Amino acid sequence: MPLRATRQRTHPATIPAPTNGIDSIANLYGMDPRSSIATKNIDAASTGLRVRPGYNEYANGFLGLGIQTILPFKGSDDDGGLDALFAANSDGLYDISASTTTPVKLINWPIKTAQAGRMSFSQVTNDAGAHFLLAADEVNGLYVYTESTGLWTIPTITGPTNGAADIAFVMSWKQRVWYIEKNSTSSWYSDVGAFFGPVTEFNFGSRFRYGGNLSAIYDWTLDSGEGPDDYLVAVSRGGDVIIYSGTDPSSTATFGIIGLWFVGEMPFGRRIGSLYGGDLLLLSTYGLISVTALTQGVDPFSMEASLTWKIQSAVQDLMARTKDTFGWEIKIHPNLSRLIIATPKELSQPNVQFVYELNLKAWSTWADMPILTSEIHKGKSYFGASTVDVWLIEGTQDNVTLAAPVPQQIDWELLTSFQDLGSPEIFKRIQFIRPIFLSSSTPSYDVVAKYDYDLSDIPSPINASAGAVGVWDTGLWDVALWGGGLFPFQPTIGGSGLGKTVAIRLRGRSLADTTLIAIGLQWDDGGMLGEVA
Repeated sequence: MPLRATRQRTHPATIPAPTNGIDSIANLYGMDPRSSIATKNIDAASTGLRVRPGYNEYANGFLGLGIQTILPFKGSDDDGGLDALFAANSDGLYDISASTTTPVKLINWPIKTAQAGRMSFSQVTNDAGAHFLLAADEVNGLYVYTESTGLWTIPTITGPTNGAADIAFVMSWKQRVWYIEKNSTSSWYSDVGAFFGPVTEFNFGSRFRYGGNLSAIYDWTLDSGEGPDDYLVAVSRGGDVIIYSGTDPSSTATFGIIGLWFVGEMPFGRRIGSLYGGDLLLLSTYGLISVTALTQGVDPFSMEASLTWKIQSAVQDLMARTKDTFGWEIKIHPNLSRLIIATPKELSQPNVQFVYELNLKAWSTWADMPILTSEIHKGKSYFGASTVDVWLIEGTQDNVTLAAPVPQQIDWELLTSFQDLGSPEIFKRIQFIRPIFLSSSTPSYDVVAKYDYDLSDIPSPINASAGAVGVWDTGLWDVALWGGGLFPFQPTIGGSGLGKTVAIRLRGRSLADTTLIAIGLQWDDGGMLGEVA
């Protein structure tokens, strides 16, 4: 008997903006509708998916190569008058406390290699109330900024063969300053309350089971504050993590190892860790690993131990190609409610960052933002770029330069999860797609229905318009936007194609604040073999 066509039925459906972020570990069938397969430059927010912030130029005019480090200093006065901001690159260290096109060079590096300007830093205060910023350059050694004089100098360090010139990393722990000697497994620590002068060696080499030099040392406090439970965490390039407790490193009676773990090889560089509440996160070939979970015996490959669990494959793929290239960095930006993992730029590829929304616990990716390093200062986010500029992360447009700005639009993309719309094994045909936006200008985008796990791309839309607020005697009623706020846009676009599961692919361009709230659909169904009336 011939198959009889099933009577056509039309249905409505609404797909919420996938504010759970990217999920690259779930089966493509049965994914949570609030998760996405891919998002670029559009992040989870309380109201939906919001196009990422843009970036405005803050300082240029530097000699040398790209900006490798931004160093904030918090002064001792309440009004911020003694605060300062510095930037380092291959040429030297510059004062950028104010936006400028003529930054003053404060330190002229003796060694001007591509590695110069890669610094670690730690702000310290002595018992007399004097404030200092200790900064260790990867090739030029240790320098100190003294608030009372406003000068950078080379301190006297006694212990390493070449004194301060041998120091490549600095941090403070329990009123001591700890230094890492360049290209070695050795650290050096000061006396209690002292920052310079004689320092004592503490070599971790015999404890590194997987080899490599000493990459970094961290102060990890379990209760999010300084106290007796503050641990010292040493990390090797090979992936050893060693945790110490105690007070006096010279005495085995008061200082000792509480555990050793392996978390996979570390990427090149020393910007591999960050405090996150009461936790310490470490970036390795295993992903972004929780030290708290390690000490509780959790498998570092598990969801409980890895903050990057849902995007693990993407992180590991990029790490496999670039782990020996400088550029991996983890930085938390509370003002943006973001944790940003910067990555090395690959040849002929855009800059990429993995971005974690701290409140909604959702991952997305940023692209086209040339971040080499980022930092917080006075509640604002800055980044250093390969273009030898310092930029502010703010606004709704990219590349807003100080001179003759020609802002660039932000290109964004979304691929939702595939859904069977409540009718498994029944073919669907999307008739109409209605993205729902809040924006201050009409969104520019292309949208198509994708069926049955088709992950192919779609063309870029036309250029975006920044929009404008309506002006009396000029703006037209029902055309101009009045008041300068956010307005709903719900244009309907015809769909096409046929399949059992459906995802929506959106590509947009934005020059204005834009948020995707949801996507409305109208579809009809056919039989199990795809017949439609």
